[in-house]
Amino acid sequence: MPELPEVQTTVNGLNKTVKGKKIVDVQTNYNSPHYVGKDNIKNPKFFAFFKKKVRGTKILKVERRAKNILIHLSNRQTILIHMKMTGHLLFNNKDKFVHVIFTLSGKNYLAFSDMR
Repeated sequence: MPELPEVQTTVNGLNKTVKGKKIVDVQTNYNSPHYVGKDNIKNPKFFAFFKKKVRGTKILKVERRAKNILIHLSNRQTILIHMKMTGHLLFNNKDKFVHVIFTLSGKNYLAFSDMR
């Protein structure tokens, strides 16, 4: 699990790269029957709701609370990301463990990768 300094480094990097960008689209390959009925993006029904909420919004700023990454959006919503044991965020880079991709303005993207 990333420690606080690594999480803060990620937040600092996100503020330099994604702050001010618009979320054009978001996709996921999560689809687990274990999350059906839960307010979690691994539940396809909830992900559809989540996608509607974040598409078209602008990223205002990114901050850290404990080991959580908070992405504040222009519609007064906040995306909370916890990098779990092996997770990390990639800007304009993908690997084989990518589970969520935010397509951003300027042909950029932010991907969440976790091998577990």
